[in-house]
Amino acid sequence: MTAFEREDIVVSQLVSGHRLTIPVFRFRGTGNGPRTYIQANVHGAELQGNAVIYALIRGLSQSPAPIGDIVLVPHANPYGGNQKMGDYTYGRFDPVSGNNWNRLYWPVTCRDENDRRDKCQVNLASFIAEHGHLAEQDFHAAFKRALAEAIEARKTKAASEGLDYGRRLCLTLQGLAAGADIVLDLHTGQNATRYLYAPEYAAESARLLDIPFHLLIPDEFSGAMDESCFAPWWHLQKAAAARGHRNIPVEAFTLEMGGQERIDLEEAEQDARGILNYLHHKGVVSTNPGPPRHRTFHSCLLKDFRQVYAPVAGLMDYAVQPGQFLKKGQPIGTILSLASLQPGAPVDSALTTVPSPHDGVPLIIFSSSAVNRDTDLLTMMTNITTFQG
Repeated sequence: MTAFEREDIVVSQLVSGHRLTIPVFRFRGTGNGPRTYIQANVHGAELQGNAVIYALIRGLSQSPAPIGDIVLVPHANPYGGNQKMGDYTYGRFDPVSGNNWNRLYWPVTCRDENDRRDKCQVNLASFIAEHGHLAEQDFHAAFKRALAEAIEARKTKAASEGLDYGRRLCLTLQGLAAGADIVLDLHTGQNATRYLYAPEYAAESARLLDIPFHLLIPDEFSGAMDESCFAPWWHLQKAAAARGHRNIPVEAFTLEMGGQERIDLEEAEQDARGILNYLHHKGVVSTNPGPPRHRTFHSCLLKDFRQVYAPVAGLMDYAVQPGQFLKKGQPIGTILSLASLQPGAPVDSALTTVPSPHDGVPLIIFSSSAVNRDTDLLTMMTNITTFQG
């Protein structure tokens, strides 16, 4: 058995005085393997990632000690996870500010002084001027230290000046991920299949995670966890390429583990095997979890991940499932609009068939049949590239 450590970190305190904590599980590596950080459940209703972390803890406990350190954080947003409204978890947005919990991560770097928004940020131009002469390994090590120090400085500043819960939580999670070579943020969709977000430069590595659908992210920062981890390195690589520094040693992904408000422990075992397959190929763990389930993968650029909206209001009878390949014009469902039915009109005038506007694959389907006009019925991959793993 391989032992793990546990630490509980206070992230907030309620009116009643009760403290909200997040559990942090650590497996210490025996060598110099890549460091890995995995978190789940930043959005309150997105539960499957917690089951995946449990499966990872169980698998790692029954295997030889990992080569690199592994940190796992389930229930990463306890405030969001406890926002129940009947049997529904309202945990995607801060109920006070309306902010998306996964859009509040801090931009650790800036391009230069003109781009600086916070004195704690790492100035890339200054960093390259000071450290650009170093060998690649030393250059990367110096940048890791700079990022970690910047996050700690921002946390110290926040302690004195104050910060809302969401941004403070995200800063805490960024601090836990600082120094990691691999970052996996586990999410789910509404009614969704399994898919992932990957930076364009890590498209090949993404196949190792054994998830069939891939959305490739450009070099832009919109406040998400994965971006907060890979964007600084991608920006550094582009800025330092003239000095010969062209490698990006950090990979960060968002993994979407099916639909929300439910867990499936058997599926979690399969999800964990995909992650362990990736970690094995990256030199983090020595145990090979076995052959992957998927040999065929489908990807598209993030700009080609398109929404389909309801043309009328009513009750949607979906005719498609997440992960199903569609042809342009194929019906995705029928909307029943009883409010539009008038005496003397054909009864079927209350029905509106909604065709797919594209060839593609819906990854997320709206979880309720009750839709307003312009409701986002589904979001689908288009302009898909298919390849064999």
